[in-house]
Amino acid sequence: MTVKPVRCKSYSKKEKLSSFDKDGPSFSMGEVDKPVSDDELLRIMECPVCNEFPAPPIFSCEKGHFTCNTCMKLLETCSLCRAPFTKVRNFALESIIENSNFKCRNAHLGCQEVVKGGSLNNHVAKCLFGPFDCTEPKCTKKLLLASEYLKHMIDNHDIIGCKKVRDGEVTFVLKQSADAEQYNTCYINRDGTKSTRDATFFIFSRRYKTFMCYWATCLEPENLPHYNVRFSMQGDGDLLEDLAIQWTLPVLPVSENFNEIRDTGLCAVIPDTHLVPFYIKDSNSWNLKVELIHKEVQPDPCMRHYWPLVLLVVVGLIAVVLTLFLDSSLNWFQTVKPENAANSFRHTFADNDQHNSYDEYIGYRGFYYKAH
Repeated sequence: MTVKPVRCKSYSKKEKLSSFDKDGPSFSMGEVDKPVSDDELLRIMECPVCNEFPAPPIFSCEKGHFTCNTCMKLLETCSLCRAPFTKVRNFALESIIENSNFKCRNAHLGCQEVVKGGSLNNHVAKCLFGPFDCTEPKCTKKLLLASEYLKHMIDNHDIIGCKKVRDGEVTFVLKQSADAEQYNTCYINRDGTKSTRDATFFIFSRRYKTFMCYWATCLEPENLPHYNVRFSMQGDGDLLEDLAIQWTLPVLPVSENFNEIRDTGLCAVIPDTHLVPFYIKDSNSWNLKVELIHKEVQPDPCMRHYWPLVLLVVVGLIAVVLTLFLDSSLNWFQTVKPENAANSFRHTFADNDQHNSYDEYIGYRGFYYKAH
């Protein structure tokens, strides 16, 4: 038995709507009378497992429930109905999330960024306010918060604490030896100013192959634009007192590990052989001078570079306006004749035996009008 295919009649959109209205209930919704509240919409968009907003791509289970990618990898079936997951994407929810603005997930830790849903995960992965791993060698501590980092370093890595500094530049000297197998990290607490908050800095020293590396980090990400660090060494003895070397570098976030810092060149690097001239007399140790420099945040570089051009344009416009005004005034004085002026005003000149003519009097004293 064979079945012949039957061609269905095609309808226009208008015919479809009219036929549905006549033959049965319409499947389309009417106008929205009262939209769902923002709070309710946000609740609907949350992942049912972790209560976070899922980032695209968003997949559904066989019955239509969605779960974020992170939780989906940890589950075998849907957490709501136990149905297996599919590769069917929820494009409607993806579009809503991609075009919505979200606060960073680390907002409670101090981050104030607001980003689009499509780039939220990328921002969170690089956010300086979020949890981070300890950067010390052989340390396995994961997901440290900034509020826990200092205590972890004191308890586990024997860091050296300097006195609390209030005002002025922070300057101190570290004595280091070539025989040391490792160098302790130093930390400094600095009270905030009108433009900055309280800050905690860490000074790191590490040997890499035949090089010594130095860098500084700050625990508070909002203070990073306000500080630089300067490392310097001074030669010892009469013959080497004029020998000096220094590096001025930006202060880095505490989440940066040594390999990233070394590869980007944001640390002071000096070979072991170049340290010999800086050795203290009759020893194989040297003094490292460290200065934390507070800097003012520079204005917008666009205005800083182009303000002379803007000033030149303004001066040019003023010169053009003055030139046009003087030119029109000169033309007016050249076209108006004395007899025409006499018809409009009756002039009375000051009596003076020495100046009898109009031109002589104008050139010497000027004139005044007297109404009759």
